[in-house]
Amino acid sequence: MAVDIPTHGLRRPYAMAGIFSIVLWWLIVLIDGVPDAWDANIYWSAAYPLQFIVCAALGWRVRHRAWSYGLVLTLAQLVPLLIPPDDLNLLPLALALLLLLAVPLMIVGGLSSWISGKVSNRAG
Repeated sequence: MAVDIPTHGLRRPYAMAGIFSIVLWWLIVLIDGVPDAWDANIYWSAAYPLQFIVCAALGWRVRHRAWSYGLVLTLAQLVPLLIPPDDLNLLPLALALLLLLAVPLMIVGGLSSWISGKVSNRAG
C-alpha cells in the first residue's frame, strides 16, 4: 500500500535513505578494514544490491519523486568520504562514480513507484 504524504512530510524518507547509506558505508569499512566501502567485495555483492531493495521499497511506499531516493542513497556516501578530508584529489572521480551508481537505483525507484501506482489504481 502506497502512502501519499504531504510535501512537508517528505524529509523522513530522504533522511532514512541517507542515514541508511552512510551507516552501511561505515559498517563495511569497519568490518572489512578497507579505506572506502567500494574497495570491499561485500559492497558489490551485498551492500549495493541491498540499496536496490531499499530504493524499491521507498519508491513503493512513498511515490512522490521516487526516482530521487536512488540519488540520495548514493550521494549520501559522499559524507563518509569527506570525513576525514585526507585526500580530496579523487573527489571528482568519486562523485562521478556515485552518480553513475545512482542511475540504476533511480530507475528502480521510479519503476517501483510506477508499479505501485498501477497496483493501487486497480485495487481501488
